[in-house]
Amino acid sequence: RSVPPAGHRGGTEERAEGEAAPAAGQAGRPERGRPGRRGRSREEEEAAMEGLAGYVYKAASEGRVLTLAALLLNRSESDIKYLLGYVSQHGGQRSTPLIIAARNGHTKVVRLLLEHYRVQTQQTGTVRFDGFVIDGATALWCAAGAGHFEVVKLLVSHGANVNHTTVTNSTPLRAACFDGRLDIVRYLVENNANISIANKYDNTCLMIAAYKGHTDVVRYLLEQHADPNAKAHCGATALHFAAEAGHLEIVRELVKWKAAMMVNGHGMTPLKVAAESCKADVVELLLAHADCDRRSRIEALELLGASFA
Repeated sequence: RSVPPAGHRGGTEERAEGEAAPAAGQAGRPERGRPGRRGRSREEEEAAMEGLAGYVYKAASEGRVLTLAALLLNRSESDIKYLLGYVSQHGGQRSTPLIIAARNGHTKVVRLLLEHYRVQTQQTGTVRFDGFVIDGATALWCAAGAGHFEVVKLLVSHGANVNHTTVTNSTPLRAACFDGRLDIVRYLVENNANISIANKYDNTCLMIAAYKGHTDVVRYLLEQHADPNAKAHCGATALHFAAEAGHLEIVRELVKWKAAMMVNGHGMTPLKVAAESCKADVVELLLAHADCDRRSRIEALELLGASFA
């Protein structure tokens, strides 16, 4: 997922490569020396199990719950543990059946895995969202990021950690804020999601919602006491991000909640950021309501004029 332009900007989203996930098939591999079935060698047995794991993953990925159940029918406990913990690699993703089912919104598959096979909700993998690679994502993070509300509720009801973070410290709540899913955001907060957890750049959920233009999510987070004046590593606040992107209603909302006219690490206030970005309506709003001195007002107007020149 995209990050803000460089400058005031400092990466509101963590969508970048991090630590590598386990290699395909690493989880739960049958023991070396395990007796072969029906006279097969150990190598043949392992190859057969890996092939079966591929079919299990494919069924989970495509939401074919009956096929999945049939593949697992009458399997031993150790086989099932291996098959449902097997990390498959497809299309740049490394994930288990539960993670890929949650990522793709297959509620029935997720329910089968959780309720019948007691799969652990804290399995992690590597997934792709909007072309960006997310390392250390849980099934809940994937469901929240993809907007699958029913899957989110199912996972939370089975004990999924709502505050688990990816390699870059992104939470399921942040994933939902990125896409503006107020229903999921509200549900996660009601189930003890921490709105103050920031990613590795110190960008908060409020900042990403402000930058992406999700007014209803911004309003809700502010009502839940999100700090409008928290700063990212680059020194920017939610008001900087909203002003730069030209989201007038969000700027208005932040000003109402006492967002301050702070200077970021590049010496820019939200007013100057808006002027530099040619957001004339935001400049007008901030000039009318923001607490800034006469010199700042003149500089902003000059900068706005130069931007249009």
